[in-house]
Amino acid sequence: MVTLILAALSTIFTIFFVSGINQKTVAAVIGTISGVVTAGFLAWHFGNMILLTGYSDESVQMLQYTSTAANFKGLLFSGIVIGALGAIMDISVSIASSITEIKQSNPQISFNSLIASGFRVGKDAISTMTNTLILAYVGSSFPLLMLYQIHHTPYDKIINNDAVASEIVRMFAGSIGLLAAVPITVFISAFLSYNDS
Repeated sequence: MVTLILAALSTIFTIFFVSGINQKTVAAVIGTISGVVTAGFLAWHFGNMILLTGYSDESVQMLQYTSTAANFKGLLFSGIVIGALGAIMDISVSIASSITEIKQSNPQISFNSLIASGFRVGKDAISTMTNTLILAYVGSSFPLLMLYQIHHTPYDKIINNDAVASEIVRMFAGSIGLLAAVPITVFISAFLSYNDS
């Protein structure tokens, strides 16, 4: 919960500081926070459902010896939220900026056409951002996957390993957070752009 609040504050500060307070940034902030909350909820839900412990990373195991009071499961979920924040913020700002530019270039555009344009931009952006997110997570786990391959570890044991399961939850939560941010940002940005004129 603390991570979600800090992510929301970070989003507000970052976007408003970089682009100022206007209808475009308001839409981007709302879309980003919605996507991050979705990613956080899904990470928490699926992580609890598949019994993630948070002890999968070497640095967490070292931290365990110095601080037994730390909530390692909470740290795992906080890392998932923070990891997804950048990608979700990127896609929300891109969509809000695109819709604002479309509306300024064609003030006569209908609300439905503006929404359709926003979804086309979102569709293109989501495919590349999801790939970026997944490849980043796979890239960080590559040595572990190579180790499993060398030792001919069965796939069911690989998937049930806490480290691999954590990365799978990261991928799904982050990707679905991105997917959730797109329609919210599109509708809010189109609504604000259309009513601003």
